[in-house]
Amino acid sequence: MAKHIIFLVHGMGDTVPGWSSPVQKAITDAFAQYFDRPFGDDFAFKELNYNHVFQSHIDKWRENAEAVLNQLEVSGADSDLLDTLLGFSEDSANDAFASTHILDVILYRFMRGIKSQVIAHLSEQMVGKLNESAQVPPYSIICHSLGTAVMHDVLQANLTTDHFPLSTAHGVPRLYVTLANVSRVLEDSDTDVYRSAVRPELALANKPYACENFLSVAHELDPFTRVRPFEPGWRKGDPDPLNNLAFDAYRGIEISGLRGVNPHDLEHYLDNPACHIPLFRLLTNNKIMEDGEMTTLIKAYEKDTLEGKFDAARDAIKSIEVDDQASLDTAVKRWADFQAMIKKLKKED
Repeated sequence: MAKHIIFLVHGMGDTVPGWSSPVQKAITDAFAQYFDRPFGDDFAFKELNYNHVFQSHIDKWRENAEAVLNQLEVSGADSDLLDTLLGFSEDSANDAFASTHILDVILYRFMRGIKSQVIAHLSEQMVGKLNESAQVPPYSIICHSLGTAVMHDVLQANLTTDHFPLSTAHGVPRLYVTLANVSRVLEDSDTDVYRSAVRPELALANKPYACENFLSVAHELDPFTRVRPFEPGWRKGDPDPLNNLAFDAYRGIEISGLRGVNPHDLEHYLDNPACHIPLFRLLTNNKIMEDGEMTTLIKAYEKDTLEGKFDAARDAIKSIEVDDQASLDTAVKRWADFQAMIKKLKKED
C-alpha cells in the first residue's frame, strides 16, 4: 500500500527548495517519542514551493519600490498600507523584511494574477505527487502562516471550479493542519473562509468539503494570529447549517510555552507537545497517551518559560499591542515590530 503523503506548505519569506528539511526532522523526532516505528514506515513527506512566483516582483521592489507600490495601488491596496510599505522601503532596518516577507503577503493579497499562478503551481505539485502511484494514496496537509491562506485558496479553487487538476478522484486530506492561520487576514471580497468549502463535512447534504479532520493551532504570543484570528464556529449540532458539522472534526487549539525567542517559527510550533500530540493522534488514529499524561508532558515543556528562561522574550513580545483587530495595515506594522523584536532578542540570547 502507498504511504500516506504529508504535504508541507511554507509561509512568507525567502524560501527555497529544501526549506522543509528541518521541519521534517522536527516531525520525525517528535514522532519517535511516542511510537516504536519510524515515521517513514507509514508516511512520506512532499514539500510544496511557491515563493518563486513572487521573485520578479521582489527583484523589482529592490530596484524601484515605488513602481511596485504603483502596481499595488492600481490593484486596490489602500493608502495607509501603501504608506507603510513606502516607509519600509526607505528604512534599511525594515526593507529586507519587507522585501522577503511582507511583500509576499501583499502581492498575494492584491495581485490576482500572482494568486492564480500560486494556486496553479501548488495544484500541479500536489497532483503530480498523488499520481505517482497506481492507486491514489491517502494524504494530509500541514501549512504555516501565509501558507494557510494560500492552501485555503488552493483547496477552494479545486473544489469549486473546473480549472484545476486536484479533483474528487483524489479524495480529500485525512487531516488538514493550519499553524498560525492567517487566512482571515488575507480574505478578499470574494472569500469568506468560514463559509467556504475548506472545512470538514457538514451535516447539510451535498455540500463540498475539503478534509476529514481540521486542526488549527495558534500560539498565544504569536502576533501573526492576533489580527482577525481564525476562530470558526464549526461544531456538530450547531444551529447554523453552515457551521453544523457531520462529525466533531474541527479542533482549534491555543498553545503556550517558549523554547526559543520566536513563537511564530514553524519548528517551534511542531516542537510543542500541545501541537504535535493532537496532530499525531489525528494522523494515526491512535490516542498515544491518556489526556492526563499529555497535560503533564505539556506542563513539563512549558517549564523553561515558568523558570524564567524566556521571561524577557515573553514580556517583549507581549508589549507588541494590536490596536486594530481588522486592519491588514495594522497586521503588517505589528509583524514588522515583531521581526525587529526577534532580531534584538536573538542578539541578546
